[in-house]
Amino acid sequence: DRPKSQSAESRRLPDELRPGRRHPHRLSDEGYKHVDLPMMVTCPTKHRRPVLVGSAAEIVIETLIHAAQRREARLFGYCAMPDHLHFAIRFANDDLPPRFLRYFKAEASRRVNVAWGIPGAFRWQRSYWDTFADDSLAVAEQVAYMMENPVRWGLCERPQDWPHSADLTKG
Repeated sequence: DRPKSQSAESRRLPDELRPGRRHPHRLSDEGYKHVDLPMMVTCPTKHRRPVLVGSAAEIVIETLIHAAQRREARLFGYCAMPDHLHFAIRFANDDLPPRFLRYFKAEASRRVNVAWGIPGAFRWQRSYWDTFADDSLAVAEQVAYMMENPVRWGLCERPQDWPHSADLTKG
């Protein structure tokens, strides 16, 4: 569990956008237009298959960085776990999370499948989770949570030992 930086009453987020939802809740495209906040996104692989390892993880990360640059989004950090990807991002003013995710997931799947030489072998789960950050401390908490994930899973002893993650908030 992440430490709370502020009480729930002092946060500016509406209740429906707060962390702790039991399943993905999607806003309409119009709804996302009115939330100009950074967010942490979690994208599980299809059937939570542990395929985001080695070159597949590297391809997905390269694609995420490329997509963020191409769409002028600010990427704060990422962590590719064997069966899901976390990343914290602030979208460009004219972009929407669903549009970005459709592009990124399609392109990452295409690139991994080409590398594997097996069409359709790598797939994402259709939905994704998003959690908004209403201040810079919340973004830092999201990135810290991502960086600790491999340690919590027992994949490494220290966050900096995991090869498929980066905290981009540090200079």
